[in-house]
Amino acid sequence: MSESWPESLKLEVKVSRTTKHQLSERDLKGIAPDGYAAILLTGRLQHGPRWVLLPARQLQPGGYNDADLSRLADTIQPELCNELNKTWSNWILDESVWSKLLQQDHMKIKGAIEWCLKSHPPRVNKTGGNLRENRLAEALQRFRSRLDAFLLPSDNSAQQEGFIHQYLLAHALEKTGYAATVNPVGVPDIAAVKKDRGAAGNETVRDKLLRWNPETPELKNLREQLLANSAETLEKLRQVIGH
Repeated sequence: MSESWPESLKLEVKVSRTTKHQLSERDLKGIAPDGYAAILLTGRLQHGPRWVLLPARQLQPGGYNDADLSRLADTIQPELCNELNKTWSNWILDESVWSKLLQQDHMKIKGAIEWCLKSHPPRVNKTGGNLRENRLAEALQRFRSRLDAFLLPSDNSAQQEGFIHQYLLAHALEKTGYAATVNPVGVPDIAAVKKDRGAAGNETVRDKLLRWNPETPELKNLREQLLANSAETLEKLRQVIGH
C-alpha cells in the first residue's frame, strides 16, 4: 500500500443514474475538513464508469456534472482510486457473482452483499483501456436493470444501489490495507483507517472501532452506531469507560 495514501478516510458516497450529482451541506459537513466525496462518474467522455475522490475542502453544496468532477479529480489520489476501481469493476463485470446476490430474495441487501463478498469473490478481469470501459458501462446497466427487477416496488432502487456500492468500496479498501466500516444511515458513509496505524501508539477510539471485527449482527450494529458519533464524543466515551 502506498505510503502517500491517507492514514484515515471519511467518504461520502454519491451515485447517480445520470451524469449529474448533488452534494448537500450535510454531506460535506459529515466529511469535513479532510474527508472525500467518492463519486461514481458514468460519462464515457470522462472514461466512466469509474470512482473519483474529491476533497471536501474543494467542494461547495450544490450540483456538479461528470465533466466538472473529472477535471477536479484527475490528480487526486490516483493510485488509490485505481485500486478501488479495479476491485469494484471486477465485481460489476462478473455477472455470475452479482446474479447470485440478486437471487437472495430472502435476505436484506446488507446481509446479501456481505454474504456475496465473503462467499463469492469475483474473477479478475484483465481487459483494459477503452474495451474495459465499454464492457463495464454495459455490465453496470445490466446490473441496474436486474436490481430494479429484484427490488419491491416500494424500494428506492437508486438508494439500494448506493448501499451496494458503499459495501463494494469498503471491501475494496479492506483489500488495499484499510480497516473499513459502512454507515448506511448517517455520515460519513464509510470510515476507514490503515490497519497498521495503531502500531505507532497514536490509535484513537475510532481507530480501535474500525479494527474491531464483531462476530454478531448486534455487535456490528453497535459498532456502526458508535462510528456515527464525532471523535470528541468517542473520546468522552473512552474517558467514561476508563480505557
